[in-house]
Amino acid sequence: MNSLLHPPAGRPQGGHRGRRERPRGRAPRRWALTVSGYVFGLACQPLASVLLDFWQADRNGAYDNITYNFRGHQYTNAQGAFRLTTIVPGLYPGRTRHIHVKAQAPGRPVLTTQLYFPGEPRNNTDTIFDPALLMNARTVGTGREATFDFVLNVPGVPPTDPTTSPPPGGGIWQVGVTYQAGDQVTYGGATYRCLQGHLSQAGWEPPNVPALWQRA
Repeated sequence: MNSLLHPPAGRPQGGHRGRRERPRGRAPRRWALTVSGYVFGLACQPLASVLLDFWQADRNGAYDNITYNFRGHQYTNAQGAFRLTTIVPGLYPGRTRHIHVKAQAPGRPVLTTQLYFPGEPRNNTDTIFDPALLMNARTVGTGREATFDFVLNVPGVPPTDPTTSPPPGGGIWQVGVTYQAGDQVTYGGATYRCLQGHLSQAGWEPPNVPALWQRA
């Protein structure tokens, strides 16, 4: 990436954990953004204590390289989950709307990437844009909510001791069930197909983890 398009990739700045510092002035509520998701390893196991370093432009498309406003970091919890409260970044010449991310599991290399917004006209002209990095985003009230699940190059062993077997021929999604790729379940009146084998956990409901479930 061109270093002129974002601040220098230094160490995470202290005092900016999880929630972003508010921009100077009062941002319209329509700019409010929440990004949430999970971080998995190669065997689809949730990864705790993954360092996530986020940075982005303000609503005017400018980066703050002095006080590092709109840069912050946090760690995934025991379930591998994260939740970021920020604003929708503004646009600047040559780029589509995006958020920068560095992800690092304990003792593992750093992954540097970007997250993108669906439906942006500049997605078609930005030479760095990658559709695989599109978030699932929706408008909620006067703000926006987005989800994205990371998969890091961390080996592991998938669960092999299920507490419950999947209901034959599908059924309602349940916690504590080992699902295999191709299994179908219903949740909230909708049908979902399993993309990766895993042991279901609370918080991993099909609509919340697009890395594991796809609406049929």
